[in-house]
Amino acid sequence: MSTGDHTKSSTLPLRAVDGFKERTLKRKRHQTGQLLKLKHGWAVRYYESGDSQRRRVQLYLGDFTELPTPRSAKNAMQAEMVRIKHVHAASAELD
Repeated sequence: MSTGDHTKSSTLPLRAVDGFKERTLKRKRHQTGQLLKLKHGWAVRYYESGDSQRRRVQLYLGDFTELPTPRSAKNAMQAEMVRIKHVHAASAELD
């Protein structure tokens, strides 16, 4: 049995094990947050870094009359995440 990709019949060819190319995992530079549909409106959940720990923060975005569609809630969530990113960047520059 000769396939050309490997020398022994008991080993798999490299493509079957490694895939077509190696991928490295990179740390995210910013987070997008998680959109939550609550009983009375929309909220965003994200993680905030403290002194030596991370804590999960949930922020209320608005009720269903203010944000009637998931798309409008997602737009509000993205605007809030940009605001949070700038606040944290400004406070990091002061330290």
